[in-house]
Amino acid sequence: MNKEPPIVAGLGTLGRLRTGRVLLALFLASCTLVRSLDGLSDRYGAFADAGPDATADVANVPDAGPVCDPASNFGAPMLLRSISTPSDEGSARLSEDERTVFFDAQRNASGGAPAENDSWDIFTATRSDDGDTFGPVARVEGPNTTGSQEFSPALTSDERKLFFERKSGPNSDIMFVARDKRGGPWGAAQIAPGIATTLYEANPFVRTDDSQVWFVANGHDAGTDIFLARLTPGGYAPDSVPELNTEDQEFTPVISNDGLTIYFSSDRPLSRSLGLNVWVASRRSTSVPFSRAAPVDTVNSDADDNPTWISADGCRLYMSSTRDGLGGQDIYLAKRSPALR
Repeated sequence: MNKEPPIVAGLGTLGRLRTGRVLLALFLASCTLVRSLDGLSDRYGAFADAGPDATADVANVPDAGPVCDPASNFGAPMLLRSISTPSDEGSARLSEDERTVFFDAQRNASGGAPAENDSWDIFTATRSDDGDTFGPVARVEGPNTTGSQEFSPALTSDERKLFFERKSGPNSDIMFVARDKRGGPWGAAQIAPGIATTLYEANPFVRTDDSQVWFVANGHDAGTDIFLARLTPGGYAPDSVPELNTEDQEFTPVISNDGLTIYFSSDRPLSRSLGLNVWVASRRSTSVPFSRAAPVDTVNSDADDNPTWISADGCRLYMSSTRDGLGGQDIYLAKRSPALR
C-alpha cells in the first residue's frame, strides 16, 4: 500500500503550457488521466509490523490494477507484533478498507497476560492510512459477556453487522450483533436463526453481506466439517460442502470476495508438516463444486496454522499460528509477490 505514484505530480507541468489547441488537448487528456487515478491515495501504507525487510503494498482499489502476481506463492508469514502478545490471539478479520481489525484473544480485564481462567473475548484495533501499526487494542462492547467465551468475529462490508462464535459449556453457537451505522454502538447479541443447534457450530465467516455464512459444525462423520448457510425469508438454511470435507477435522473457512477461492485449515495427513495446516480450493463459478483442495505449503509449519482473512485482491492472507512467535497463538500476515509493472 504505497502512496500516490509520481505521475500525478508530473501532470502539473502540462497544465502550465498555454499554446492554443495543442495545449487544450493535452490539458483535457491530463484531466482524464487524473480522474482515472482517483482513489490511489485512498488506502495506502506499509506494514510496519513486518520489520525492516518488509515491502510496502498498494491497496486493491479499482483503478490501481493488480498489486501482486495472483499466480505467485505467498511468502513466509510475518508476525504482527502490534496485536500479538505472549498470550493467545487469533481469528484476525479486517474491514474492507483494511484499516480496522477484529480478533479474538485471551487477556485479562486490563488487557495484560491472562490468568488460567480468563475468558476469550473479541477485540478491535485500527491503523491510519500512512501505515502505522494497529493500535491501541480495545475490547468490543456488545458481543462479549461474562461467563462465556467469544471467538471468530466476522464483519459485513457495510460494518453494520458482526458475526461471532459464543462458547458456553461444551458447545458453541453462531451469533451476531448489529448497529444502525458504521462506528455506532453494537446492539444486543442474537442467535443466527437456522444455524444454531444444541451441538457445535463455530468459526463463522462472512464476506460482503450477511446473505451467506460459512462456518464449521459437527458433520455426519462425527468430525468437524465446513458448512454454508444461505439466508432465506425464514432464517438461514445450512448445507455441508462435501467436496471440502474429509473424515479428518476442518476449521476456519475463509472465502474470497468473488466466492471462487476458499482457504481453510485441516488436520488431514500431510507429509510436509504436522498439526493443522492451511489448504485452498477453487472453482470456475459459484454454481459448481470446488476442486480438490491442496495445501498452501509456503505458509504451513509443524505448528497449528489457520487462515483467518484474505484481502479482496487476494494478495494478503491473514493467519493465526502456534509457531514460535511471542508465545501461544499469534497473528501473522503472508503476502504474494508484487505484480510486475
